[in-house]
Amino acid sequence: MKADELKVGESAVIEYVAEDAPNKNRILDFGIVKGTKITVMKKLSFGDPVVIKARNTLIALRKNDLSFISVVEEK
Repeated sequence: MKADELKVGESAVIEYVAEDAPNKNRILDFGIVKGTKITVMKKLSFGDPVVIKARNTLIALRKNDLSFISVVEEK
């Protein structure tokens, strides 16, 4: 599943960030790496950008950036 498919309030764990992600370094700098739990907090107008919580930090990312992040359901 891709992170952009999560609904508000849903949580998942990062499986990987695609190698061809246009903003991969920026995403990794935010601490969005394998094993990190993310929660979708809010989707702004028209669903873009999306506010996620990762490591007790709120981060706004474009839906396109989230489409390069693969997640698995939280266990």
